[in-house]
Order: sequence, then structure tokens, then C-alpha cells
Amino acid sequence: MLASTCRGNRRCAPQALPCASPEALDTLVTAAFTAYRGELIAYARRLTRDPDVAEDIVAEAFCRLTVQVLAGAPPELARSWLYRVIANLVVSRARHAAVAERAGPRLVALEGAHSPETELLDRERRSDLADALETLPGDARLGLILAAIGFSGREIAVLIGRSEAATRTYLHRGRRRMRTRLELGAAP
Repeated sequence: MLASTCRGNRRCAPQALPCASPEALDTLVTAAFTAYRGELIAYARRLTRDPDVAEDIVAEAFCRLTVQVLAGAPPELARSWLYRVIANLVVSRARHAAVAERAGPRLVALEGAHSPETELLDRERRSDLADALETLPGDARLGLILAAIGFSGREIAVLIGRSEAATRTYLHRGRRRMRTRLELGAAP
């Protein structure tokens, strides 16, 4: 159920009316696509200054129109609704580009910091640390791991059931054992 409206020099264009059948809904989207696609692409090009991006945005706008129509809520004025959706998509795309531009250098720096050699060395170091930790008694291993995570000496003492002074001594001895083990493992 489509109606055409003509205003002055404007091209006659279909407008959405409440539709009852799926065929009529399909006709609405098809008629809007045929009638408005060219002018919407021109509008999107003016906003984006990129023909490929303009095509993508218009395609997305028509996808959203299809979703609206299938949801049973076709816009009253399809043309103006599509213009608004395109404007919103352009703004959204610009925001995403700004965020990517700000965050991009940090992400590249994080990715570029790890060469294959660095990754291999890190993996070997983690393996050596895990092996050295395995040689420690359970409480010492737990204490060192908690200390590495950032727990205070008092918190570690409570968790492993020792006094604070005993925990400090226990952690010192555990670190010394780890250091010795790692130095022996590094020697040829």
C-alpha cells in the first residue's frame, strides 16, 4: 500500500503507509530503493567525500529500512527517514574513525613490541619461572605469587597462616631459591 506524493519540482516518490502484507512491505523497500538511491548516494558523497564509503552507508541505511519494515514499523516518510539514518551513520562513522585515530598508535605500539624473538624469549623465561616455582614448597610458592600480584606482606601472612615477620623471611628465602635456580638454569 504505497502512496505517491508530488510537491513542486520534486520527483514523485512513494511514501510508507501502514502495510498489511509482506508483499506490500517488500514493495515499500523496493520502491524507496528505486526512487531515492541516487539522491541518497549523492547526499552521502557530499557528507563523506568518498564514493565507496557513501555506497556502504546508503546500503546500510536500506538494510535498516528493511529491518524497520519487517519489524512492522515502517517509517511514515521513508525519504526523510533515510536521510536522517544516513546523517546518523556518517556521524557514527566519524566518531569511530576519531577513536581509531587516537587509539591506533597505542595499539600498533603494543603489537610491534613483540617480535618473534622477543616472544620466544618471554615464553622461555615464563617456563623457567614456572619450573623454579615448582621446586618451592606450597606456602612459599603461594606467597611469592601473591606478592607478585601485589598483595602486602600482612595479607600474605594472613593467607598462609604465619606471622608477618615469618612471612617476610619465608618470602626472602623463596626469592633467593628462585634466583639461584634461575641463575643455574641460565648457566651453560
